[in-house]
Amino acid sequence: MAPPALEVVPGALEQVAGDVDLLREDYARTAWDVDSATGELNRPLAGWRLARASEDLAVAWRDDATRADGWLDDYRAALQRCALDYRLTDEVSAEALAMFPRVE
Repeated sequence: MAPPALEVVPGALEQVAGDVDLLREDYARTAWDVDSATGELNRPLAGWRLARASEDLAVAWRDDATRADGWLDDYRAALQRCALDYRLTDEVSAEALAMFPRVE
């Protein structure tokens, strides 16, 4: 029994890479919003422990957001590299097969 065929569509990989990039941008915007909200919250609470705690949480959120940004960017880049690799493989295969005469 033959294994099931697998068809990879480079354009679909590139589309998902673009979607991942949009997600990364949205996530970065959210991280900026957390900074802004923390600053607004902490102004009237200056000197209180709650202000320090919220700042600590904001720093942890920024650190996590930075890591997630890196992961999402790596994932996007990997999808784009895969799409390029599949395109190049198809081109090289077509060139190799073109060396043989067509049988009709």
